[in-house]
Amino acid sequence: KANDVVVVYLAGHGVVLGQGETSYGYLLSGVSDLAKPAPKGEASDVLTGLDLAQALAAVRANQRAVFLDTCAAGEVRGALRPGQLPAKSFEQLRERDGVFVLAGSARDQSSYESSVYGQGLLTYSLLLGLSCGCHFRDDVIVDVSRLMDFACERVPLLSEQMGFTMPQIPVKAEGDVSFAIGTLTPDERAKIPLAQPVPAFV
Repeated sequence: KANDVVVVYLAGHGVVLGQGETSYGYLLSGVSDLAKPAPKGEASDVLTGLDLAQALAAVRANQRAVFLDTCAAGEVRGALRPGQLPAKSFEQLRERDGVFVLAGSARDQSSYESSVYGQGLLTYSLLLGLSCGCHFRDDVIVDVSRLMDFACERVPLLSEQMGFTMPQIPVKAEGDVSFAIGTLTPDERAKIPLAQPVPAFV
């Protein structure tokens, strides 16, 4: 409904499928050969940026947030621009409070997965942000824009600490008005399973 909050989180393999503004693809479990499109009438093995944008446009909720911890995820922003969607769908996408999107990396960049933390750097940064609560509103309210800002600051620092030659730079696309995606009390934050760093030799 209009007063609901929808959060989409995808982590896995992302690719640039070709040229153009909407060529991002999130690989689903059944993918085998990107060079061969799915037979007519069968479901595709790839979720494209355009697919994601159209699905978000169809959601009636006023508040929508997307987190993509994949390579090339910054390419999704192309599908959120005017001219990529039918006019009606684009208006549905932008109306209400818009859509907040946090892509773990730029369109031409990898999204690093660290053996030190046992997960992607964006995923770890989001969990760290949820567990520390230092950017919450009123100490318990998880604000989507503040959480994304925290991850945008943390991911490049972590990638540099890991010794990667090119720091990972998340890409953020903001809606019109930030909103709360939930509440976490200090006791609840303490239960978030945050990976503990293990020794690493670079």
